[in-house]
Amino acid sequence: MDRRTLFSQNVQDFLGSAGNAAENSELLHELCAMDVRVVGPEFRSHGEMVVGAVLGLREAPGVCDECRKLVAGGVAAFVRRWRCHFVEHAAPAYLPDHWAVDYSV
Repeated sequence: MDRRTLFSQNVQDFLGSAGNAAENSELLHELCAMDVRVVGPEFRSHGEMVVGAVLGLREAPGVCDECRKLVAGGVAAFVRRWRCHFVEHAAPAYLPDHWAVDYSV
């Protein structure tokens, strides 16, 4: 059984075969629109953690000189260096027309 057939069968099993196709289609659209994320009170996004680390390392005692150099220019400089690293190492074949290493943060 291929993946598509397997997934289709799982969805049909979940929706049940008692309803008609129109009811199942409507229910499927409702299920697809559901927000299933559960965010705990201590949740911080990846971006928040990175910015916090960059800003915190600038002033934190005991941080090595190499790390301090990486974050010396603040968030904007860090983002620019990360974009350069991405282009150099990932060598993306396709990027949006407006994308640029120097695009403002």
